[in-house]
Amino acid sequence: MSLLPLRLPGAALQRTLTCLGTPDSGAVARINTELPRLRWAHSGLLAFSKGVGRCSTVNARPLSSESRVHCPGSFTLERIVTETTEVKKSKFVALAAPVDSVDEAMFFFKEAGDPKASHNCWAYKVRQQYRFTDDGEPGGTAGQPILKALESSGYDCVAVLVIRYFGGTELGRGGLARAYGNAAAAALALGKQRELLVLQKVRLRAPYSASGLLYKLAKDAGGIEVDERYETDALVLEFLVPDSNLAALEENTQHATKGEATYELID
Repeated sequence: MSLLPLRLPGAALQRTLTCLGTPDSGAVARINTELPRLRWAHSGLLAFSKGVGRCSTVNARPLSSESRVHCPGSFTLERIVTETTEVKKSKFVALAAPVDSVDEAMFFFKEAGDPKASHNCWAYKVRQQYRFTDDGEPGGTAGQPILKALESSGYDCVAVLVIRYFGGTELGRGGLARAYGNAAAAALALGKQRELLVLQKVRLRAPYSASGLLYKLAKDAGGIEVDERYETDALVLEFLVPDSNLAALEENTQHATKGEATYELID
């Protein structure tokens, strides 16, 4: 489990997302490769390291005051999945993505949507927050069926976009609802689960002579880097770590640095 630096340009991911206007297998493969290690090109971060899904919002700037996020028994998608279905010559391209916040969901819809398509309908569920849109389709025939498919899947912290390319035949309200719901469900069925863990913010501070140990300690604890500061006489490293690893991290910090480093939970 590696420590993920946050100082990565967002442009590469933005270009990858943009190419998904009409998804193809190559584009999806590229974004699935990039997603685990690149941050969204805005203030939020989707930082899923190997084996760890984070459901608290992380920013390149100092974090919010909420330091503990509880998601026991909750699962998100491991990576973006996509599936294409066709109903009476209308093509429905569904994409489902793990997201960390409402802002990230909206960013995903904006970048992955196709402005040339007939409709870009979507729904998201981020813990207790949810929302959907029909994007010009008759009310209740697109966004709500997508949301129902998402809720039925059992996933949390997920955004689902269904892009429709009109095929020339009207489907009727019932037909539309089935088409959008089935398209979303088909994409979600392809996904693999990743557990959303409880993460805690930690701050380690040590003289520069022991600074190399801080990175090793954070890495060994499965840390996701948030910030680092270079003070006059010390390095300060802040990161997120799984709650279950806190006790070992505290003990290892004192032992490895022979008491030179300070360990602090950030409230």
